[in-house]
Amino acid sequence: ALLKMRIRTIGHLLATREAAAPLPISEARALAISARADLGLTLARLWRIGRGRPVKWQDVEDSEAVSGTFDSRVREVHRRCSDNAQLFVDGVAGLRGFRSSSAMALQEHLMEVGCLPTDSPLSIEDLVQQAIQNEPDAANRLGGAAAAAYLEWLAHLLSA
Repeated sequence: ALLKMRIRTIGHLLATREAAAPLPISEARALAISARADLGLTLARLWRIGRGRPVKWQDVEDSEAVSGTFDSRVREVHRRCSDNAQLFVDGVAGLRGFRSSSAMALQEHLMEVGCLPTDSPLSIEDLVQQAIQNEPDAANRLGGAAAAAYLEWLAHLLSA
């Protein structure tokens, strides 16, 4: 029924919920789906803890750690390693003649902007526990055991 309304993602569901549009399903089913969406979004946010994001070239420029002399060589390292910030920093630091103080400035900037994590990732058990603590109403709507099982399933999908 939701697919007929073109509600295919959590984002579509949230937009429909925000617009207070009626859903062509029972109230109980709508509450359960809404609870899963709330728990899933919270779990996804928690899962990001301790996991960096890819390095954008703009991050490198904003760091002001790379001079014009190294621009082309750093761009090559970026092309190869932008999806792993630590490998990128290590690659840049390994460039012949690149100053260690500049590499340190680059690393510090990437930590500040979230490319390099400063915390450890949460375990699956901690992800589940914190998501339930952050969304107690949603967890109660599904039932504690069902909410935990759903969150654990999602956490395994994210971690695979």
